[in-house]
Amino acid sequence: MRRAVAQVQWLLLAIVVVLAPLSYGYVQALNHDGARVVSRTTPARRPPLTARSVWLVVLDGLRVDTSRTLPALNRLRRQGFDGVSTAEIPSLSRPAYTSMASGAPPSIHGIRTNSWPGAVRVDSVFAQARAASAQVNGAANLSWWEGNHGHAFDAWHVVGGVADSAQMTAAIRRACAGFPRLGVVHLIDVDREGHSHGVGPRYQRAAERVDRGVANLLSHLDLSRDAVIVTADHGHRLHGGHGGPEPEVVRVPVVAAGQGIRRGSGRLPSICGIAPSLAELSGLPAPQSSTCDPFGAMLERKDNVWRQRYHEQQTELAAAADAQVSSGNVWRLSRRAFALLVVFVAGAVLWRGVRRVGVAGWLPVLYWVTTVASQAASGWPFSFSAIVTPRGFMLRTALFSVLALAAYWLALLRLTRGKSAGERQAAWRAAAWVGALVPLGWWAWFGYRQPLQLAPPWAMYFALFLGPWAGGFAFVAWCADVATALRGSAHNKRA
Repeated sequence: MRRAVAQVQWLLLAIVVVLAPLSYGYVQALNHDGARVVSRTTPARRPPLTARSVWLVVLDGLRVDTSRTLPALNRLRRQGFDGVSTAEIPSLSRPAYTSMASGAPPSIHGIRTNSWPGAVRVDSVFAQARAASAQVNGAANLSWWEGNHGHAFDAWHVVGGVADSAQMTAAIRRACAGFPRLGVVHLIDVDREGHSHGVGPRYQRAAERVDRGVANLLSHLDLSRDAVIVTADHGHRLHGGHGGPEPEVVRVPVVAAGQGIRRGSGRLPSICGIAPSLAELSGLPAPQSSTCDPFGAMLERKDNVWRQRYHEQQTELAAAADAQVSSGNVWRLSRRAFALLVVFVAGAVLWRGVRRVGVAGWLPVLYWVTTVASQAASGWPFSFSAIVTPRGFMLRTALFSVLALAAYWLALLRLTRGKSAGERQAAWRAAAWVGALVPLGWWAWFGYRQPLQLAPPWAMYFALFLGPWAGGFAFVAWCADVATALRGSAHNKRA
């Protein structure tokens, strides 16, 4: 019997050790190599060249309402098109950059988080320009664009400092030299202030700095021959943070003007439409990974032959994606059947604990309910937007988890007072097994790795907590089990 107890103790400790790396690796596991999913479709023909030099300006983290207070952007609105687009989910930076460049959503291109380590392998409008021997330049005060898409650029000018600094001004001037076919300017000031201080005076001042950066770029362009599209990868919640589906986060400005851009305003579809729009303006084939239409409401001239071939390309790509999804149906059904089995086992363990120790058996359920309720009461959303800064998120989560586990342990000790040692151990083990089985069932149902179909935002968010919470359950039960065994051993020696 003592040997069996020791085996259970070590098994609970093993659960803690296994769940920790699984939880840590979950965010990275959401990413996948989109080049393995996207079929190599036949490239669409090139449309006629519309503009001499076409520029994409990404003002990282800029909300729509804040963008309407900026003088340079408002002048551009009066000269051209004033639109609002929608960021893809998860509304994070690297996924958004890749959607703008490839014309595909994260479900297709595979970049779902900011932890993608290097170059993106799916096709992009910049790679198409490189293949056509067209010059592509960029300037930024953050190296992320260069890290993911820099292999397709002729020159990247990454400097430190703020958007209106002398270094950034010079970098934009160098990027404009020779009027490249395609260019990118990426300014990070607004996003940094959003994460550090939320949407307030400092965020507004950062927005004014990037607006001066836009004015700097426009001073080098001739909008009777060139074209510019200014947008953002996402917005920010009032207290900072993005990644989820909140309206203030996913609504992004799209302000465009110049050759090939018509005057007007309107609601535009997903930011994935930026890539084929850049391709049509610059006379390039659309990326082979693109699933979205160009912004037809924004573009002045439409090449119907190019559009027809592009739609054929989209059809091929959609068929390839559907085939990938269908090929995974058996595996997905198997996972969900396993998840239901896990739920049944967890329910049986919970019911056995309730029958044996009464109300103490319900403590695992009460713990989950209390934790979710405290999250809702704190005002944080049930999405990645709750992660304002990684350090703050981890500290807040650790604090809440430690307090909740301490309260849980004290309640468990109190409710099992007067019970026999066997009954107390049964209560602790039931709690540990329920806590350990929940993430297993969750990941089995929604998918730990998600090749083409992403789980809902709330499901991905809670998956971040499941491992630590279940590990905490198992650790508390292990400590309690060992303490009971030691007390029993000491009692036997005294006897």
